[in-house]
Amino acid sequence: MISAMLFYNKLKSDIIKNGFKLNSYDPCVANIMVTGNQLTISWHDNDLKESCKDSRAIDEFLELVHKAYGSIGKAKEKDGKIHLCFDTNLDYTQEGKVIIHLIEYVKSLVKSFLRRTYMELR
Repeated sequence: MISAMLFYNKLKSDIIKNGFKLNSYDPCVANIMVTGNQLTISWHDNDLKESCKDSRAIDEFLELVHKAYGSIGKAKEKDGKIHLCFDTNLDYTQEGKVIIHLIEYVKSLVKSFLRRTYMELR
């Protein structure tokens, strides 16, 4: 838990230094306007999701991530229409829509429940 909080504080500090504004309702979401488009990043633990109409803005954000955290290891990047993010599948294959599939999330909940139940029965 301590490492997650340390990462959160470092990431928050880094993005604020680069002009991002934290969302007042969710402290794990931040926005910045880039070339007239909103770049939004959200994160949970060490998973980051960024979205923007301007792909150059995303590339610039990824450069920032690589500079700040590259010594730890290379960030895995995924581009495309379907993403697994925070145990949730985000499907952007239909124009103007996002379809959210929670199957992986529900599976992780069930596994966690079964693990805890098994431990309690022992």
